[in-house]
This record gives sequence, structure tokens and C-alpha cells, in this order.
Amino acid sequence: MKKQGLWVRWLEVLAALIAVNGLALAVLGGTSLIDPMRDLVDPVFWDGGGPSAATQDFQTWIYAVLGGSMVGWGIALVALARYGLGGGHRWAWWTFIILITAWYIPDTAASAIADAWFNVVGNTAILVAAAIPLVGLRELRRG
Repeated sequence: MKKQGLWVRWLEVLAALIAVNGLALAVLGGTSLIDPMRDLVDPVFWDGGGPSAATQDFQTWIYAVLGGSMVGWGIALVALARYGLGGGHRWAWWTFIILITAWYIPDTAASAIADAWFNVVGNTAILVAAAIPLVGLRELRRG
């Protein structure tokens, strides 16, 4: 049971980091503090001069929308890890697998198609970080 607690805590921390990252994106999306991310995104979609002022306004808005979604998703994953997996519930293990897969495949495919390889790498790191404890909790899949 102690090992199970480690894996659940790992997923709680990972999910909390997703939520915190989303909050930062939502709050800081229109500031220069987000420039390291823009330095990765902008060259993929705009040659040379970068996006127009109107496009930058759109980016600020879409980063807030994306960030807010990440906050909600991260909080839901924290609760799923703590109360579902922490309670030893079979459905929670399968739900985690489905949620991670439902996010990873379309997000990563769209990123690869757009040549946004930084996002493919980041997504894959998150997938691996979630897969390790889920493998550790695999006995839950049988109930």
C-alpha cells in the first residue's frame, strides 16, 4: 500500500503542475513573461517579423482559454488521483488512461502536423511522467 501511495502522490503532483502551468499561461499570456514560450511558438507559424498586433491579441486570448482549460483539467486529475486511485478504485485507473490518451493523441498529432516539435516533446514528457505511476498502479485495472 505504501508503494501505491507514492504513485498516487506522483500523479497528484504532476496534475497540480499541469494546473499551475495553465494558471500561469492564463494570467501571463499577454505579458513579456511568456516570451520564452512565444520564442518557440512564433517561428513555427510566422516567418521573420512575427505575428501582427491583432494576432498577438488573439494569442493573449487563446492562451487564457487554453490555460483555463489546463487549470480545470489539472484540478480534475488531482481529484481523480487522490480520491479515485488513492481509494483503490478500478474505474479511476481506466479513467486516467482514457483521459491521458484522449488528450495526448489529438494534441500531439496536431503539433506534429504543424511542426511544433517542442510541444510534441513536452507532451511526450508528460505522457511518460504519467505512465510511470500508472504502470506502478496497474494492479488496479483488475479491481
